[in-house]
Amino acid sequence: VWTVNTDGTHTATPASGPFPGWTADALAVGPDGRACVLWTGADGMMSVWVVNADGTHAPAPVYGPFPGWTAISLAVGPDGNIRVLWTAVGGYASLWNLGDADPLASCHLYGSLDPWSASALAVGPDNKARILWNRTDGMMSVWVVNADGTHPTVPGYSPDAGVACTGIAVGPDGLTHALCASADGTVSAWTINADDSISSTPDYGLLATCSAVALAN
Repeated sequence: VWTVNTDGTHTATPASGPFPGWTADALAVGPDGRACVLWTGADGMMSVWVVNADGTHAPAPVYGPFPGWTAISLAVGPDGNIRVLWTAVGGYASLWNLGDADPLASCHLYGSLDPWSASALAVGPDNKARILWNRTDGMMSVWVVNADGTHPTVPGYSPDAGVACTGIAVGPDGLTHALCASADGTVSAWTINADDSISSTPDYGLLATCSAVALAN
C-alpha cells in the first residue's frame, strides 16, 4: 500500500505475498487512517485486510466460496464499518456491512435488475452506502441505501453517447460525485445535487492510451 505525500513522493508498506489464486482488487481508507484492502479468490472467495502503518494486519476472515458471485468494491463509513459490494450475472447485487461486534452485521440482496448492473460503492458522512448502477444502453443511477437495505426511488441519468460512469465518491456535504469517462480518454466529474439535478465539470482530455477508473474525496 502506497501513501502519496504532498510533495509527490510516497511511502510504502512492506510487500506481502505472493498469494496464489488471490488478487488485491480494491482499496479504501477508514476514519482511523488505516487502509482496507479487498482480496478476491476463485469461486467467490473474499477477504478484507485492515492494514496498519507498518504493513501488518490483524487475522482476516475469509468468506465463501460463493460460486457465481464476485466482490467488486468496498468502502468504509465514518462508523468504521466496511461495506462490500458483490455482483452476480443477471443484474444481481448484494451489500454487506462488516462490523466489529458482528463480522457480518447485515447483508442485503437486490435483483434481478437486468439490464442494470451494480459497479461501484461509496459511503457518505451519514453512514449510508451509495451504489452506482449502470445499464447496457449507458444510463446510470445511484442508490442511497438506508440501514435496513431500502432506498428511495431515484432517477436514471443518461450520459452522452459513448460515455460510461465508472466510479463514485461522497463529499462532506453528502452529495454524490460520479466519474464519467469515454473510450477516447476524456473524463468529467458529475455531482448529483440535493434536488437530483446534475452539475458537471468541463470535459478533461486525456491520452487515448489512459483511462480514469476511480474517484475519491
